[in-house]
Amino acid sequence: MVDLSSLLDEIFKGISAVRQTLLPIGIVLVIGGLLFAFFGRKIFNFLLFLIGGSLAAGAVALYFGVVGIPPAGPIAVVLLAIGAFVLGGFLFYFVFYLFIFSIGASVGTLLSLFILKGDVSSLWAVILTLILACVFGGIAMVIFQITLAISSAITGAYVTSIGLFILTGNREDAMVFGVIFAIAGALFQIFLLDAFAESFNRASGNAFDGLLSRLPFRKQAGRAHAKTKSGQLQEYREKIDQFSIEKTEEEFASALSNYKAGTMSQHGFEDLATKILDNLSRFTAACDHELKLSARGIKVGKTAAQIEVTTQRKNKAGQVTSEIQSVLSEVRRKGSASYIT
Repeated sequence: MVDLSSLLDEIFKGISAVRQTLLPIGIVLVIGGLLFAFFGRKIFNFLLFLIGGSLAAGAVALYFGVVGIPPAGPIAVVLLAIGAFVLGGFLFYFVFYLFIFSIGASVGTLLSLFILKGDVSSLWAVILTLILACVFGGIAMVIFQITLAISSAITGAYVTSIGLFILTGNREDAMVFGVIFAIAGALFQIFLLDAFAESFNRASGNAFDGLLSRLPFRKQAGRAHAKTKSGQLQEYREKIDQFSIEKTEEEFASALSNYKAGTMSQHGFEDLATKILDNLSRFTAACDHELKLSARGIKVGKTAAQIEVTTQRKNKAGQVTSEIQSVLSEVRRKGSASYIT
């Protein structure tokens, strides 16, 4: 049996003997180790894509290496290899995670068969089996992501500690920092990595758009785009500010009262209720648009308190919409006002 402690001692002794000549490698190890410790889960997904794409592109190259270059020439082979790389990368990524999901789904299916004692002849038994398969498939995906985060954090931290030892020559400090980076990297990947990646993508996207807008051939288009966006924001603000949920409720209540009294036909009541629902739908869409822009950090000309009011009004509009839809469905179902008390 290999003594891990002795193996580590031998590794550090070997590094100590040639430490001065390995300083550039130490820098690379520290940077690469930290990236893998804190972003290993994302890097792994990229590696899946890279492996699948490389296999597919290699297969294309091997095929034409055997059968010869097609009449279209080498450029056609290069284009086919690029297409195969992209397609193979996505397929390999998808199939890998489908395999992980299938493992969990198999466990869920076996559990269902155990609960049902192998009898899946009824519809509810089939539904239960599908539910458990999906639930355990999802659990397998989550467990795999957590396991991947922890293992990549430990691997990256170990590589970082080797790099620190090369740079400093202090084994104890390098190991302490390795443990710290392993714990911090695992926690970051499990709880913060997805939110960080989303924020980074949003910030980099805005920066890239800003860079493009500064290029000579994009300035005019950028100004036109900004003007159009400003006009759209103004239009949505006007829709939100001018719409009154209270007046909408009063209008529907009046129509319902007239319908009950027999002074409004069912057809007229349905038409008016449908029009009110359309207005509510447009108001809700305007609120959604404003809230999405605000969540992305785009200025919409309102304070945080005003944005909160927009959220409350949107929720209120949703409640009113549900109430009107319920009444309208009942009217259409019964075809008279006799149900209304």
